[in-house]
Amino acid sequence: MATRYCLFIMLAAVMAPFLGASAAENDVRLEGEPVDILCYFGGKSGGEHADCAKSCVEKGLPIGFVTKDDDGKKQMYLVMGADEKPAKDYMAKYMGEMVLSEGKVVDKDGLKILTVSRTIVISTESVVPSVTTGAEDSVEVSLTGEPVDVQCYLKGRSGEAHASCAKTCAEKDLPIGFATVDDDGKEHLYLVMGADQKPAKGIMLEHMGKEVTATGTLATKNGMKILTVSKVEAVEEDDDWFPSEGVGSGSIQNQ
Repeated sequence: MATRYCLFIMLAAVMAPFLGASAAENDVRLEGEPVDILCYFGGKSGGEHADCAKSCVEKGLPIGFVTKDDDGKKQMYLVMGADEKPAKDYMAKYMGEMVLSEGKVVDKDGLKILTVSRTIVISTESVVPSVTTGAEDSVEVSLTGEPVDVQCYLKGRSGEAHASCAKTCAEKDLPIGFATVDDDGKEHLYLVMGADQKPAKGIMLEHMGKEVTATGTLATKNGMKILTVSKVEAVEEDDDWFPSEGVGSGSIQNQ
């Protein structure tokens, strides 16, 4: 194991400039509704839920943007604020309303993200009903990977060398993701939520930039997957979570 770990370090040093690079962004204008993701996964949204949604996002819980594609299928994006500001600075006052948002979208390892620069109200009628179905799929999981601040991870920044910045971003209520690699070597990025309706930073802050095993529930709705974490354990140095054949941008060796 030690030999493979040393070989990995050498490979990471050579490949680092090419790994975890900034994901490609596209300029968009989307019509939809900003929602607090926690309650939306529980089946609550719309104008009647607006006050609760505003309260949740002010506590630092993440914001989603629900829209419909050309085929009428609902899609949900994780909302980020421009200029590295929390999404609530841009979206809190629009919760439960139909809006037009301008910004950039990116799909990073399966997590669709909308970075908003401008939003206007176009209707007080919600794009989704006040009561929706809950998560489409939910399973108990135990995943090994790295907690990352999504804002910087999109720019290719992660790992132990970036841990201090990651903690600062998390303290500002910027979204926390969990970067992991499956058995086939495919990278995944999940949005992290804390258990008992608490912000993710409460359980993940001290682990930013480290290899950990997170236990909780993985749920899916409208294309978004969230990992609600109930327990976090440090990974021993020799227990490499990355595949032996390559390096994922979620590895803590990628700085």
